[in-house]
Amino acid sequence: MDKTRCHWFDKSNDILRKYHDEEFGILNKDDDYLFEILVLVNFQTGLSWEIMLKKREDFRIAFDGFDVEKIAGYDEKRIEELLKNENLTPEERRQYVDVLDKKAERLKILIDDLLNTQ
Repeated sequence: MDKTRCHWFDKSNDILRKYHDEEFGILNKDDDYLFEILVLVNFQTGLSWEIMLKKREDFRIAFDGFDVEKIAGYDEKRIEELLKNENLTPEERRQYVDVLDKKAERLKILIDDLLNTQ
């Protein structure tokens, strides 16, 4: 029996099928997962979600498994290493630095605040 799926679902696309069936619309409160989705959405500008899902493993590697604590503690040496990551485009590397500079610490504070109010 076929599952009921959203209108945008393309059953010939394995990557979207897996995302739809295992993640889309499913509540997940894991900090690292939420940060991962936030980062992917941030980098998605101008790209399809399918492309982001295909690049997801590259982002997991670049972002240390989307561990907020690790990212917030990156020093200049680590950031320089990340800027040399050839799996990301130059624009993605620039955005990466922006994410590190502007969001990692704020996200850690936000996540801490959210967890402390539950």
